[in-house]
Amino acid sequence: MVALWYSLLAPADIKSSISSPMFLWQPGIETPIGAQQAKPVLMMEATCSFSNNGAHIGEISYVVLSLESDDGTRWLFSPYWIVDETKFLTDGFSKRTWMSGQFHSVLVPGKQTVAYSYMFVAESGLSRFQEPSLTPHKFKARLLTWFPANSRPREQQSSQLDFDENLIANLSRGVAFGMPFREQQERVQSIR
Repeated sequence: MVALWYSLLAPADIKSSISSPMFLWQPGIETPIGAQQAKPVLMMEATCSFSNNGAHIGEISYVVLSLESDDGTRWLFSPYWIVDETKFLTDGFSKRTWMSGQFHSVLVPGKQTVAYSYMFVAESGLSRFQEPSLTPHKFKARLLTWFPANSRPREQQSSQLDFDENLIANLSRGVAFGMPFREQQERVQSIR
């Protein structure tokens, strides 16, 4: 009976994770006199993996990355586009050949894993979240997912992220810059 449960009857059980992000800072675009000035935008490219341990197909309807620092600063990133990483790395950000589609819900067959790279954009105008700025912060990063039947998100991964001076200096020069989560940095530093 146990084998039958796990192989054929178990409901979808999806666990999600996110890779270390690569950040991009898009300063405001020049606008004609009298037109509204475009705001700078902080974007983030990262790969999300979705593993279904259940036997039935499952669905993730939405995903966000929430960043919160000790000083109360809160940023929220939502996935806007699916990224073709090969084109992103070879052609660069500005050519826009890396866009392979808009974000859509993710279907995960039973006992399988799927992964997508997304371009996340910092949300603005939300009452509980601030506009991102190029200032140092130590963030707790939480990957949150929604399932079709749930109105509240489920926390899938929690990591630490140092939005430090090195990252800020590179972003301000227009460089796309990756920053590993603190846990990944510690693993590498522990190698002797």
